[in-house]
Amino acid sequence: MKTFSHIEAILHAHEVRFRRARFVVLAAASVWLVVSSFAVIIHSAEFFARAGGLGAGLILVAFAFAATMRQTYQTDLLKALILVLRAEHVGIPPLTLAARDHHLELIERLMARSDRRSVAVRLFDVGITLTATLQWAYGDLVANFIFICGSFKC
Repeated sequence: MKTFSHIEAILHAHEVRFRRARFVVLAAASVWLVVSSFAVIIHSAEFFARAGGLGAGLILVAFAFAATMRQTYQTDLLKALILVLRAEHVGIPPLTLAARDHHLELIERLMARSDRRSVAVRLFDVGITLTATLQWAYGDLVANFIFICGSFKC
């Protein structure tokens, strides 16, 4: 049977996974920006538009990975909460009121932090996916007008 300390260690290990998921998302966005910048440097409107498709795909995969990490974390948080609330029923010695409050407070803080991060990640996801998709659809026109020849068609 897992102890509360063991469960807290698992939850803190998930923090490392959260950071790794954030790195994957930032790496995908960076690849998209580098490829888009390269297309502008070589003055290729078609390549700039295709970079939007690459960016949309990479970012969707990265956010799916991040969502999976977040879901696993939240599942483990709920398991820990249930274990704390049912401690005396699953073979763990009964907790003192102070120990129970400590564990519940820790789980509550971790859940609140997870919720705050989830909102920020979702907003970032929607914004970047929308931008990459618009670049994919209209990137050649934008690149021609802004970066290449000053007109929508060169």
